[in-house]
Amino acid sequence: MAVTFIKKLGNTSLLGCWEIEESLSQLKEGLSQDALAGYMDSNKWSEKRQLEWLSVRQLLSQMTAMPETILYDQHGRPYLASDRYHISISHSAHKAVVLLGKTRPVGVDVQIMKTNTIRGSHYFINDQERTWLGPKDAISHHVIWSAKETIFKFYGQAELSILSQIEICPFQPEQFGLLSAYIHDSIHKTKLHIHYEVMGEYVLTYILS
Repeated sequence: MAVTFIKKLGNTSLLGCWEIEESLSQLKEGLSQDALAGYMDSNKWSEKRQLEWLSVRQLLSQMTAMPETILYDQHGRPYLASDRYHISISHSAHKAVVLLGKTRPVGVDVQIMKTNTIRGSHYFINDQERTWLGPKDAISHHVIWSAKETIFKFYGQAELSILSQIEICPFQPEQFGLLSAYIHDSIHKTKLHIHYEVMGEYVLTYILS
């Protein structure tokens, strides 16, 4: 099994990471019929999509004591049929991550750092963030991008504007850190705290509550 880590976060959350290095047949081994629910349409998927899908189910099986089935709501947000945990999922390149929360919704994202992310920063960096963000600070750009993806998953909807409604507060990038963000709507301004980790060529971000 290619579990990179499974760690407890506080009293109610579990975070797991899987290094995708197996074949499709290896990843199917040991998975229950419940865990494989939805895989019957996999012949329409690319091999990469199948590897990601199976890696998430293998990781989830290592994180929980009983078989679980992942379903998706009308917004594409994953949830467990058992309702034992809130769940968030992400994958990038050769890593898959799963975050489980016992009592509240959670959000997680993993991104491999790419050289073209800064060039495309106009898509996800707003004017306020540019006042403090170094134009060549690749790590901070990736942390911001990943943090905003995590916020989308935490809220479970695509209606948020990545530029006008999500604002990341200034931070100095380290290997492990906690940053703040504001979510703006027509009435409220909500503050969130987002954990991040720099794992070699990857950035991981997550929200616990």
